[in-house]
Amino acid sequence: MLGLLHAIIQRSISSHLPCRSLVSSDGITTRNFTIDCFPGIYARTSIDAALSRRTINILGNTLGIAKNLDEYQLKICLKIPSIPDSDPIKLHLQKFRVGIIASFADLVSILQSNEPAKDLVRWNIFAAKLLRKTSDFFNNIGTDIKPDDNDIEETFEFFQVPVGQVNAAIEELYS
Repeated sequence: MLGLLHAIIQRSISSHLPCRSLVSSDGITTRNFTIDCFPGIYARTSIDAALSRRTINILGNTLGIAKNLDEYQLKICLKIPSIPDSDPIKLHLQKFRVGIIASFADLVSILQSNEPAKDLVRWNIFAAKLLRKTSDFFNNIGTDIKPDDNDIEETFEFFQVPVGQVNAAIEELYS
């Protein structure tokens, strides 16, 4: 658990690498679905989405969720530099970014397995929750809506980055 969280913090949050999409081919507007390599976190994986949809009925939902999570990950990454380190919004955005990257690490593992269908059902449930929470928070920046970690703890646990540990790691980084 800590290995994944540490890798994500080191390679995405504390590094000064340029922002980039995690998905280079979305499988919706293209034939293939490709998640690019994130060194130290997960390897590149690519599937023929058009062919795979024939045997994995829920793959269409997975691709839609993944595409949207990737878009929010990129939006967050691009917004972060404009927010002061002392602003709690920055901490919450980084928390969601960590969750998204962890979800992609899990998705890569599932897609590389022999029987991805059953694991994709659970991935879709938790990834959709993460997408909703990320979207709600991102789209309500500047309003009085405060994030509530109580309803995302299970989601972050599923993606092997416990929210309490994520918060502590990010707070330490910005203190």
